[in-house]
Amino acid sequence: MKPILFFDIECSYDHTLPDQYQSFIDRKEGNIDRIKFLPEYNQVITISIGRISADNTVQVKTLEGTEKEMIEQFYTYADKYILSWWNILTFDLPFIIKRWLHHGIPVPPTLKLKGKKPWDLDDLFLDLARVYQGPTLNMSSLEDVSIHLQIPTPKDIMHGSEVQEYYDTWQLPLIQEYCRHDVHATALIYQRFKALNFL
Repeated sequence: MKPILFFDIECSYDHTLPDQYQSFIDRKEGNIDRIKFLPEYNQVITISIGRISADNTVQVKTLEGTEKEMIEQFYTYADKYILSWWNILTFDLPFIIKRWLHHGIPVPPTLKLKGKKPWDLDDLFLDLARVYQGPTLNMSSLEDVSIHLQIPTPKDIMHGSEVQEYYDTWQLPLIQEYCRHDVHATALIYQRFKALNFL
């Protein structure tokens, strides 16, 4: 079985979009909210990855560089690990895949999801949000579960809704720290789930 790689991304509006994108946004009232998390209009500004070492400590680091350089670095991990995150399949992973397409980076064979059945994904991804959700319809947030399990909340620095504001005021290092905290909390939740036979 492959080792697990925990990861998180933070995104912001892509100010380098062509003029036709900007004119579309300007024409449509309320479009800023609609496009806030769409990969066609936003870019990855930081990626954090984390692994659990042999002595069970959590090691987290930030991938550095431009968006293209960061997602190319992430590409090198994609085939070597089971990717894990909180709600990975509905946001973070699809976002990165679509940004790969934007930059002309081929999708790794293991991440080509077309035609795959849900049970085929267990050897590729571990979505801890879905593990916690179980058969219920309620999806809990990372912050809620961290508090519930008495794990230090990653939201002590900022919340995801504030990332754009911090980025616009040149506070990328703080965003990177926030992203690392998210990954660290997720890895601790994984360890708790595993220890309590919840996986």
